[in-house]
Amino acid sequence: MLTYIRENRKYILFLLFVWIIATAWILPNRYHLLNRLALIIQSPGYDPKTAKEFIKKGDSILAKEVTYQDLGERIPDLNVMREACLYYYSLSEIDRVLYKPSWTDSMSTWRFKTEEESEDKKNSTKTQSRSPITGSFNPGDYWKVVAPNVLEALDYYKRALNFSGPDLNVPKKIEKTALAVCRPEEVLLAYADYIRNTEETVRIVMEKTQKPKSFFSCNQTEEQPNVLTEKQNLMRIWSQIKSNSFVIDPDQNLKVNANDFKKALNILAFGIYKTGLNSISPIEADGVLEKLLFFSDPNTIEYDELLMKRGMLNYQLGKRDPIFLIRQFFILENLLNRLT
Repeated sequence: MLTYIRENRKYILFLLFVWIIATAWILPNRYHLLNRLALIIQSPGYDPKTAKEFIKKGDSILAKEVTYQDLGERIPDLNVMREACLYYYSLSEIDRVLYKPSWTDSMSTWRFKTEEESEDKKNSTKTQSRSPITGSFNPGDYWKVVAPNVLEALDYYKRALNFSGPDLNVPKKIEKTALAVCRPEEVLLAYADYIRNTEETVRIVMEKTQKPKSFFSCNQTEEQPNVLTEKQNLMRIWSQIKSNSFVIDPDQNLKVNANDFKKALNILAFGIYKTGLNSISPIEADGVLEKLLFFSDPNTIEYDELLMKRGMLNYQLGKRDPIFLIRQFFILENLLNRLT
């Protein structure tokens, strides 16, 4: 063995040198490389089978029972966790001595869901809900005990979102779990991704269902160039979604639901108003309002309110770029014509 090493020491040293150099480069870039590899193996796109697998994993994690003090084993109560987040947000400027809830708070505020309210599977007798929570219940301690399971489930739901397409159930699951672990920003991201995924799914299906080439067109150019602008192509996609009859999966006769799409837009718009553009860029906010206007009935007060909000937003954007002032002028002119 030693003789073999001595005879081939040049090759062995060269191999060790290559491995050292490779390791020095791979270690800092390992996450980027793994991400690229994952995209090559399975790129994101509408794949309901893969989405269901991730959803099933997330649901199974949330169904695991967790032991907390004398309350026995029970599945995580997302409502209690969400209330704990709001409770500690409200006490962020108060002395830490007051962080522990009083007995009266435990009796009036901290309650697990009762059997009738629970949407999950029926619990065993040892995990039946008690209302109110009695004893020395500390919401912060409870949150710390059950948060790892909820975070793991949230991770699987976020993976499912990459493959769920126009399925609104996935962002709804993300909303419940994200609010339970004090991550409201994840909710806006989930619904924004849902909107993009729906538009992309419709676009791909539209491209696949283009009219087939005629047999006599073999000598003509293969494809006619797309002369439409990006906005015109988007409006074609929105029109298909708004029709409420666009089929994305002929085998299951699955159609895009325009109401679901508008619900997601409304949630995003509410997040914009609530956070004051802290969680979304002004240009993205303008895009959300533009889509809401497209999906709203022009003969309603809601449409006029959206038009006014978009006009005011473009006025703010016009301080940075004059082109938005021109757009704001036409928007407000349209609004005045509607009101007169």
